[in-house]
Amino acid sequence: MPPKVEDVVTVEQLLPDRLSLPALREAAADCQACPLWRTGTQTVFGEGTRRADIMLVGEQPGDREDRDGHGAHSSVG
Repeated sequence: MPPKVEDVVTVEQLLPDRLSLPALREAAADCQACPLWRTGTQTVFGEGTRRADIMLVGEQPGDREDRDGHGAHSSVG
């Protein structure tokens, strides 16, 4: 299990040893470094091509994104 926020000194402690998309997805799924894990049903990691020129990082997913597991498909997404 990953460290909890009260045990974290640096962000590096939250990162997996190997920085691959599958390893980051797994680390995000088990993360308890902020209170979102208490109310969210799953991690909405994102989707798209690995070779994209840009990546958008948003805030916590809305209710619909959390339930469906897909980001940015609400009326503003």
